[in-house]
Amino acid sequence: MSRTPATTSRLSRRGFALGGTAALAAGTLAACNPGGSTTNEGGGDPVEQQDPADLAGKTLSYLYFTDGPDEQATRDLIAAFEKEYDVTVELEIVPFSDITTTLQARLSGGQAPDVARVAATAPFAGDLLVLDDFLGAEYLEEFSEGAWA
Repeated sequence: MSRTPATTSRLSRRGFALGGTAALAAGTLAACNPGGSTTNEGGGDPVEQQDPADLAGKTLSYLYFTDGPDEQATRDLIAAFEKEYDVTVELEIVPFSDITTTLQARLSGGQAPDVARVAATAPFAGDLLVLDDFLGAEYLEEFSEGAWA
């Protein structure tokens, strides 16, 4: 299985749930953490490790686009995540047509969200976090083959 995501993907319901939770968890691991550092295999600055319990009481930002029925599923996943980790997730929804430019502007302006949903990873190649160090390389097996083909 290749480790380079395709620009479009179709996840199973379980994969979507796990992927959404993993994405939120990954964002929390990368944001405002006081722990020891590890190297990011994708290059760039070292990434800090963090115990999820240290996130209690914090607020995370999630830049998101929706194309319809997935919004409620995402809100349900966020609610479960907030309850499990005692955090608040601020969901910012932008139109699909604006997600790339909005995120690029936020990244270049130093206002990166903790987590972002994107339709294509190529425009953000230099800003992506390799999750293997946090979730293990086998986490990719939770997604359908189509997502990585």
